[in-house]
Amino acid sequence: MALGSSAPEILLSVIETVGGLGKCPGELGASTIVGSAAFNLLVISAVSIYAVNEANDTDEDRDTTVPVGVKKINDMGVFSITCTSSLWAYIWLFICVRDSAVSLSEAWLTFAMFFILIGLSYGADRYKNSQNKGDELVEEDGMAHYVEFKPLEIYQELIAERQGPASKEKSEVEKREKMKKILKEYQKTDNIEKVKFEEFKKQIEGESLVGRIKYRKAVGNLLTGKRPVVAKGEILRQEHAHAELLDEKVKNPNFGFKCLHYSVSEASGSIQIHVINKKGQAGKVRVCTIDAEAKAGDDYEEVKETLEFKQGETTKFITVKIRDDDNWEPDEDFFCQLYDPNTMEELQGQDTRTRVTIIDDDKPGQIAFEESKTIKAIASDKIAEIVIIRKNGSDGEVKVDYETI
Repeated sequence: MALGSSAPEILLSVIETVGGLGKCPGELGASTIVGSAAFNLLVISAVSIYAVNEANDTDEDRDTTVPVGVKKINDMGVFSITCTSSLWAYIWLFICVRDSAVSLSEAWLTFAMFFILIGLSYGADRYKNSQNKGDELVEEDGMAHYVEFKPLEIYQELIAERQGPASKEKSEVEKREKMKKILKEYQKTDNIEKVKFEEFKKQIEGESLVGRIKYRKAVGNLLTGKRPVVAKGEILRQEHAHAELLDEKVKNPNFGFKCLHYSVSEASGSIQIHVINKKGQAGKVRVCTIDAEAKAGDDYEEVKETLEFKQGETTKFITVKIRDDDNWEPDEDFFCQLYDPNTMEELQGQDTRTRVTIIDDDKPGQIAFEESKTIKAIASDKIAEIVIIRKNGSDGEVKVDYETI
């Protein structure tokens, strides 16, 4: 970011320097240093501090040793390095230009100071992290800053414990207890099946740049019809297209689904689908599943039931069980449709059918040559053996076509 925003200044300063070698230094380079450093140290710091309002802190979070209205800097290392480096830039600039000339040694020293600054910044960051090591959870001003395990590691370990016999070794038991403690701290429950992985991951890792990129990619994939990839054993349940976004003219006046497209991973076990009684009057509606690529009995359990709403009751849901297997297969869809319970005719309206996408969590792997470079064969040999391997997963049966060219 710093390089990109300062690129025009750097380019102009380089042009001025190269064009003025052996002459009195121009004002552009010096003005750039003074202007950028002053702006970074004073204006950006001022805006950042002003933006943090003490009203945002709760009584529990507030440091009682700091008077009300005074804002405390938690990480003095970074702030001190920034402040000291900016002030030194002014002093060093004065030393270099006080005789109206910049020597080669002064130029090289200036360049070397850039790497010194990076080293100091890295050292401060490593020192900060070293203070947190040894604790699986460190609290500072009410915020968690360090977790011993990665979110996916916690998720997979506890899911495996729920699905089958877990190791009884003392170290493994203690490890899982630590994970449950972390889970309870963040999600207020140690039942992994009630946890949404993406939400849990965001709580621990924060809304990083990579996270935002992944989010935008997920939105783009949804718009283009691409489906998300889930880890083995990951529980994922998502709602994509809500019926409330439809025009009322195209919806059924009495009954409808709350969401028109769900995604669920194989490992989720089930998916709850909400049906809405829009007028709140007593009545009945029939709900049935319809096969598409996903087949009842193989990929999910068929549902054929009648929902009965009492007077004033507006929401009910059906639970569709999802079947998991260890074979790789493409992501598959099935539908839920609303019917008139008396005539068994499909109800009219765009919100009377919802699509459920079952996302496969098995990894088929990738087919590749064992040796990617040229394979040498002796002309007198009758056979040349070329080894093909399957890597990064081996679930299910896969086939690959091949030919010589």
